Amino acid sequence: MGDDSALVKHESLYFMDGNVVLLVPRPDNSRVLFRVHKSVLSRHSPIFSDMFDVCSPPRTTSESEADYFYDGAPLIHLPDNADHLGSVLDILYYQSDLPWMPRNPHYPELITPILDLSRKYGIDRIQAQIVRHLESDWPQTLSDWDKAERDIAAIKGDSDTDRS
Repeated sequence: MGDDSALVKHESLYFMDGNVVLLVPRPDNSRVLFRVHKSVLSRHSPIFSDMFDVCSPPRTTSESEADYFYDGAPLIHLPDNADHLGSVLDILYYQSDLPWMPRNPHYPELITPILDLSRKYGIDRIQAQIVRHLESDWPQTLSDWDKAERDIAAIKGDSDTDRS
């Protein structure tokens, strides 16, 4: 696998009994190791399930074992952002809820990477939770937007609540 100096084991998602290691880059060029369980990923993601069914490291010693194994477990290189994948894995392992900031204009921007990964790996539960948050938080029709603007104006104490 080459130089191990830029490898970091994830502090809460590196399980010694994990049976697969995911190697994922960070923007600072370090790489994060997630030692997780195929069964957990397969239960939530048909993509991971298919990946584990189809791909297996070679059993011969003709290839460098370090390229296919880490700490005794099969090694899979993923191109995703380590922090974003860490958030997804955190939700799957710890059943934690997604970060939610009601009516925060930056929420869609912050949650998009998690939504993108949940789509990429077919993790329906996370996708559905994000959509529920967005739909409950943001008006879905023009009349709902108008009502929201009137409510905000009333809270601010604006006298001109009639916008045409």
